[in-house]
Amino acid sequence: MKTQIGKDLSEAIRLLKLGELVSIPTETVYGLAGNGLNPLAVAKIYDAKKRPSFNPLILHFPNFKRIQSILKTTPPYLKDLVERFSPGPLTYIVEKSNEIPDITTSGLRSFAFRIPNHPLTLELLRAIDFPLAAPSANLFGMTSPTNSTHVFDQLKDRIPYILDGGSCKLGVESTILDCTGDKPVIRRFGSTTKEDLETWFGYNLAIEVNGPKALSPGMLSAHYSPGIPIELFSEQEWHNFLPDEDCAFLSLFKIHPKQMNHPYIQLSLNGDLNEAATNLFESLRYLGKSNCKRIIAHRMPEEGLGLAINDRLQRAAATRF
Repeated sequence: MKTQIGKDLSEAIRLLKLGELVSIPTETVYGLAGNGLNPLAVAKIYDAKKRPSFNPLILHFPNFKRIQSILKTTPPYLKDLVERFSPGPLTYIVEKSNEIPDITTSGLRSFAFRIPNHPLTLELLRAIDFPLAAPSANLFGMTSPTNSTHVFDQLKDRIPYILDGGSCKLGVESTILDCTGDKPVIRRFGSTTKEDLETWFGYNLAIEVNGPKALSPGMLSAHYSPGIPIELFSEQEWHNFLPDEDCAFLSLFKIHPKQMNHPYIQLSLNGDLNEAATNLFESLRYLGKSNCKRIIAHRMPEEGLGLAINDRLQRAAATRF
């Protein structure tokens, strides 16, 4: 098929109702969307991305009222939590109802949902009567897309339509919060910070972002690869690293003079972690297309969005070539 890019919301709606796939913009990254209650449409998502079927998907809704109609049970704090953080970059894991096909949840007894904060996609979601399963619109394991061109570069001729909503404002996927137990557990660091969640709950949250199997989206150890190896260093190790001719640098800080003659990106000129998160995937994609054979990156501060950036860098560094 020939992939089209455009802003035609009616065309996106038409295709989704037919069980086809459409890439949609969100505030975090672009998603690859299909009817999350239609097993055949969900199967197309896995096939187009070359995503393993054991990796569950997130369902996207326009509001909490629509979510309530599909919930099996509701944690007592969930409604207030959603009202505080959504629409926005927070995904919630709750107990699965029979209406959701097993292929969407990879056979898990729970499912993940969120309300994206993008006006075009919210309008689309309000116009259809089903939630959209929408993982990132890229080939599995590769860098997540933050504009329509990124999607086209990886998925052209694999999907019919890319709904162009401009560049993503946040650039890092949503935080995932498991609400199935007595107390919530962070399953993935993302654009909603751990600190903000803990302030709302009034206590420290448990963190389980790695495991022997994918209990939620985003838990696989190797992901987000720019196509070349990444080496992840502490700040001191990064500054002391003696470069060779084949490496590039990714940093929050100013480059060391000895690294000047190499491809280099400073994620934020003033050390702003929000700006760094927005620029992360675009920067990885750029360096991955350079002539270098590896990327030397350093860890961000272990706070706020630094946790999410480090998570993505660590999973990218775990990719083996």
